[in-house]
Amino acid sequence: MKSNIVLQMDIEDFEALSSSYMAFDKSWDDQIKDGRFENIESNPGFNIIYWFDNAVSLILAKTYLKSIGQDFKELYDTNLDGYSIITNFDVSEVANAS
Repeated sequence: MKSNIVLQMDIEDFEALSSSYMAFDKSWDDQIKDGRFENIESNPGFNIIYWFDNAVSLILAKTYLKSIGQDFKELYDTNLDGYSIITNFDVSEVANAS
């Protein structure tokens, strides 16, 4: 059963959901090839990675990105045993532009 839940979030809320984030550039290619991340064989062109401590934070972050029309890919980081998302949505760029 699915239910609609109304929740207002802003960029600061999204940033608070993640435990860490950083650039996801070509320097990650070897780790992708070595199998660090499940559900990815190569970077599809995203430039930021966010990590999340729990499934609830991941679900809220995915919902926020969907609501603003931002593409992303969910990954599992086997080195950190945790959830992550790669995207081109950069909270630092958006916050600095405000």
